[in-house]
Amino acid sequence: MLKYTFITLMLFFYIKNISSKEQLLLYHHMTFEEKVITLNDGSTFNNFNAVGVWEDNNGNYGPANCQGVRMSNGNNKLISLNIICQHNGVKEEKFWSLSKRETGKDGGIGSVTIIDTTKFFDSYRNYKCTYAVSFEKNIYIAKSKCK
Repeated sequence: MLKYTFITLMLFFYIKNISSKEQLLLYHHMTFEEKVITLNDGSTFNNFNAVGVWEDNNGNYGPANCQGVRMSNGNNKLISLNIICQHNGVKEEKFWSLSKRETGKDGGIGSVTIIDTTKFFDSYRNYKCTYAVSFEKNIYIAKSKCK
């Protein structure tokens, strides 16, 4: 009986470990600057640069920097957003993500794909994530759920 209990416990921890690795949660706390060109109709073209910190549900964290462009119409609805972020971890380990979103300029839900990694973060490569972002002045907070 003890043998079966031990095997059941081992299986439980193995399955729990596998399922916990399947889902990745990322959090970003960033400040940003943007250079804006505004057209006559009120639409804008923004050059975007952000710096801050990231952390995940695996205990990893570090500085992050993001660059990209976003275009919005005169009603502040995004026409396009294309931002790449570099996430630095310990011992020069890194991963890069590409974000896209088509909701309001002031926040909303979008998608992130982890497009490249160094060796430590190889398990993150090709994760597809859904993220929510909110802005306040020149600060934004984003939370991503990845599979």
